[in-house]
Amino acid sequence: MNHKPPTPVSKTTDTTETTQNEKNDYPHRENQIDNSREELINRFALEKIRALQIEGAPDILSSIIGLYLKDTPGQLKKLYQALRADDAVEVRSVAHNLKTSCSNLGALSLSSLFKEIEHRGHTNSLRGTLQLLARAEIESLKIIEPLRAEMTNS
Repeated sequence: MNHKPPTPVSKTTDTTETTQNEKNDYPHRENQIDNSREELINRFALEKIRALQIEGAPDILSSIIGLYLKDTPGQLKKLYQALRADDAVEVRSVAHNLKTSCSNLGALSLSSLFKEIEHRGHTNSLRGTLQLLARAEIESLKIIEPLRAEMTNS
């Protein structure tokens, strides 16, 4: 078989600096996203999910993406609250779930950020983790439209 490398889904890149006050709040940073492009979602991961589709069943990829889009904002808020409470166990747990979800959908850069947050929770070294979460929130916003596009293409 001749397999071509997966075609990347577009990615926007953050070009705005974050102020100290923004780092301390739970921000929704849509205004910090521009239109630069680079790989954001590994299409091979999406194709692996599509390969699980059973004929006649509801679209599996759309269902998984829908769950991700529905659950992630609450999980991010839960992670933020755990960080503010200095609850390393909860930070590790929530970050692990987010890392896995992102990895499954091919959002590898975002998954990597959550992996680092998970590690910091595991080692109980949370200093600076709010800044990592802010970066993860920005990355999370960037994958919304590409994922929605995948839902309409399924």
